Amino acid sequence: MTKPKQNAINYRKRGLFYSNIGRYDEAESDYTESINAEPTANNYNERGLFYFNIDEYELAREDFKMAAELSPEAVYLYNVGYMDYLDFDYASAIDYFNQSLAVDNDYTSARTYRGLAYYRSGEYALCIADYTVLLAQDPTDDTASNNRGLCHDSLGQYDLAIADFTRAIENRGVQVVELHNRGATLRRAERYEDSLAD
Repeated sequence: MTKPKQNAINYRKRGLFYSNIGRYDEAESDYTESINAEPTANNYNERGLFYFNIDEYELAREDFKMAAELSPEAVYLYNVGYMDYLDFDYASAIDYFNQSLAVDNDYTSARTYRGLAYYRSGEYALCIADYTVLLAQDPTDDTASNNRGLCHDSLGQYDLAIADFTRAIENRGVQVVELHNRGATLRRAERYEDSLAD
């Protein structure tokens, strides 16, 4: 007789196989059976990832939320926050990212998306604080440099923004996004000749 945990693992593995070959109804059924066999946070999270990958975002959010309720681990809390971020519910996203970071203060994805949620909410100083922490951890993080630059630009701190965009370009190499952002900031700073170069 197979134990419930082994049944859950077998269903989950087969669900992944079916998902990979595009047999989504069978995949969903097996992921659900894995939850029926063993209703753990991990099994809910795995089905949530399946739903996310087939663009069933509301179902994904429900499963991520159940996983976070069963086991408030950083990744499960982050997943709920990420779904709220995609749904433009920045206040709820920030709340879940805060919870995720309370569990694991070094969880980079939670800090990155919390910074973005702060940016989208117009809370630029908080956004800058998050990206400053990320850059202290990894000074070559070009995404953090670019995003912090956007916040500095929004606050009219053009020299700081230009420095961040330049750092991002130096770290990643010449990229259209960073060049555009730096050029736009140079124009706002009335450095027209420099902006033409970007």
